[in-house]
Amino acid sequence: MKNSSLIILNDREKRWNNFNKLINSSNRKSWIIIRANIPGNNKTSYLSNYLCYQGFKKIIENITIKEIYYYFGEDGLNIYFSTNEDSLSLKKKTILIEEQEIGRFIDVDVIDNGGIISRTDLNYERRKCYICDNDAIICVKKRKHSVDELIKFIEDSTTEFIFKDSKYIFKNIFELACIIELSRTFSYGCVNVIGNGSHSDMDLISFFKSIKLLGSYYIKDQFNNIKNFKDLRNLGKEIEKELFKITKGINTYKGLNFLVLFVSYAFFNNYSINDYSKIIKKLADNIYDDFNSNLNTNGYRINEKYNIKGIREIPYTGFEIVENIFCPYLKNFKNIQELNLIIMKYINDTTTINRCGIDQYYIFKNLVSEVINKKLSKEELDRYCLDKNISTGGAADIIIITIMYFLIYVYEEEGEISEINKKWNLWKFTV
Repeated sequence: MKNSSLIILNDREKRWNNFNKLINSSNRKSWIIIRANIPGNNKTSYLSNYLCYQGFKKIIENITIKEIYYYFGEDGLNIYFSTNEDSLSLKKKTILIEEQEIGRFIDVDVIDNGGIISRTDLNYERRKCYICDNDAIICVKKRKHSVDELIKFIEDSTTEFIFKDSKYIFKNIFELACIIELSRTFSYGCVNVIGNGSHSDMDLISFFKSIKLLGSYYIKDQFNNIKNFKDLRNLGKEIEKELFKITKGINTYKGLNFLVLFVSYAFFNNYSINDYSKIIKKLADNIYDDFNSNLNTNGYRINEKYNIKGIREIPYTGFEIVENIFCPYLKNFKNIQELNLIIMKYINDTTTINRCGIDQYYIFKNLVSEVINKKLSKEELDRYCLDKNISTGGAADIIIITIMYFLIYVYEEEGEISEINKKWNLWKFTV
C-alpha cells in the first residue's frame, strides 16, 4: 500500500499538469487557485470542501471572473478562476481574503505568465501561524504544533464562524448542510465533489453558485412579512426566478428551496425545533389546493398515475419523517452514507421516477434494500445509478434537510459555541 503522503504528492503533480494545460489553452491575463489549507494527509474532508466553498464565495464577490474550473483528487478540492485583472492588484485582494476569519484556513494563489505571485513580491509579510501568530513556515519547520492540534483549532474556529452571528446562523447551517451532502462518497447519480453523476448539464460549480444565491435569501430580513403559505410561496417564486437565472435554466435546487422555506419560517419565528412539526403542518394546510390546476407538472402526473405523493407531502405532514426517523438516526450514528440509504428506502422520489420510469424505480428500490441488508455494496448501487442514468435528487434534498434539523437541534440544545465544540464534533460525519 502506498504511503498516503506519496499519493497526495502524485495527485498534486497530476493537478498541476492539468492546470498547465488549462492555462496554455487560454488567453486570460491571470489565474487564481483556491484550496483549503489543512495540515495532514486527509485533504478530501467536507471541512476542506466547506472552507474551499467559503473561499469561492469571497473570490466571486470581490473579483471579476471569466471562467471557473475545478479539480478534485487526493490533494483535495481545488478551484481555478480566470480573470483579465492585473495579477498584482489581484494578489492584494486575495491577501485580504486570506486574512479574514476562516480565510486563514484557505490558500489563494495568483498566477500569471511569470508564475506564482508571492506575498513578498508585494512586500507583505509571510502568513502567520493559526495558533501562535508566529511565522507559519517557521512553525512548520520546527513542528511547534501537532497536526491534531492544528486540525482541532480549524474545526473549532469554523464551528464558531457558523454559529457566532445570529443574523447568519440559518444561512450558515444551510450552506454547511449542502456542502456535506455534496461531499458524499456515493451520490447515486447526483452531482458531488467527485463528479457530475448522471447529469451532463450541471457540475459542482453550478451547485456552489446556487448555494450562495439561496443562502443570501435565508436571513431574517427576508421573512419579516411572511405570514402564511401564500406569502412563503411568493418568496419561493422570487428565489426560483433568480436561481434559474444564475444556472441558465438548469434546475439545481428548486425542490430543496421549497422545503427549506418551511424550515426557515419556523426558525425565523423563533419556534422551538420541537414545535416545528405542528407549525409547518398548519402553514402547509392548503398546500394541495392548487394541485389539480397544475396538470402539467411531473408531480401531478406521477400522483395521478401511481398514487405516489411528491415533495409536497413532506411539509404537509410537518416533516414528521425527518423529525422522527431521519434526524434521530443522524444524531445517534453521524453516518451520512447509511442515512442516505434509509432516506431512499422510506421516501418516494418523484425526481428519480421521472428520470427512469416506475418499473426501473421499483427495481432500484429493491436494490437499496439489498444494500441495507448487506447483499449488495454501495459501490455497486452507485454504479447501477450511473449505468441506468438514475439520479436521486429528492433523497439528496432530504439529506440536506435532515442535517439542517440536526444542526438547529445542536444550536438550540447547547446555545454556547464552547459547548457545541465540547459535546458535538460537527466535522466527524461519515460521508
